[in-house]
Amino acid sequence: TNWCGWSKRILALLNSDEFKKEFEKVSNKCEIKYYDCEGDGEKQCKAHNISGFPTLKLIKSSGSPIEYNGERTSEAIVSFINNNC
Repeated sequence: TNWCGWSKRILALLNSDEFKKEFEKVSNKCEIKYYDCEGDGEKQCKAHNISGFPTLKLIKSSGSPIEYNGERTSEAIVSFINNNC
């Protein structure tokens, strides 16, 4: 959401050069999608049971989504992606 300070922080991290550099190594395994749960992305948020902000989930083509509850750092998020894709 636009008003949530934590969402703004994670969005800044995901748009940072540091994260983009780390994510580039695994970008062939997945993609990143952002949803504004109070705007155009409300349907997607409901479909993925997102009720708290920010919520990070790894959504694979097979299996259930895996919620990320780790550190909010580039290295930790990319490591999570690597370990679960």
